[in-house]
Amino acid sequence: MMVMPRSSAAEAEQTRRAILAETVQQMSVHGAGGISLGGIATTLNMSKAGVVGPFRTREALLLAAFDLGVAALRERVIDPALVLHLGPGEQRLRVIVEGWTDYLVNSPFRGGCLLTSASFELDGQSGPLRDHMVEAARQWRHFLRAQLSEAVAAGHRLPHDVPDTAALLIALGLSLNQAVQLDDADTRDRTIRLLRETAGL
Repeated sequence: MMVMPRSSAAEAEQTRRAILAETVQQMSVHGAGGISLGGIATTLNMSKAGVVGPFRTREALLLAAFDLGVAALRERVIDPALVLHLGPGEQRLRVIVEGWTDYLVNSPFRGGCLLTSASFELDGQSGPLRDHMVEAARQWRHFLRAQLSEAVAAGHRLPHDVPDTAALLIALGLSLNQAVQLDDADTRDRTIRLLRETAGL
């Protein structure tokens, strides 16, 4: 078996990461269906075959790019609350909501939150990418409900019960992402206020 030299392996991984990074950006703007392998190749000064090569298929590339987009949400919103080792309650909930708000307003992706844009694009479709999106949305919803439940158990008060609050927060998150993308400053600011109020902050 031929062993790839260490420098070649590092270069291959660097190329793979560059392809994923550009694919996520284009997916956030154009959607999975609008992804242009030629556009990615042109941006990275590569061939189409070179773009798909590390992933073998276009579908595998899109799945990996979607996972990278979801990982950005986790890193920006979920991980900070866990790293700080905050106990359940208002303080941890505030870190999550503020982190989420900042993630939506200052998205690392040109087209905004990838999970949000994918949910609009893929909700009526079928296939592995939609299944990926549904599972990511389920995990995010479960995380929010768990945090809200723990906060209530610790004495935090919500204006609605936990399932309703989680549903409202998710709906407001979708609205905030759209307001940011449409440069609607008034709706953006109102939605941020409503997000905080709905979380009892």
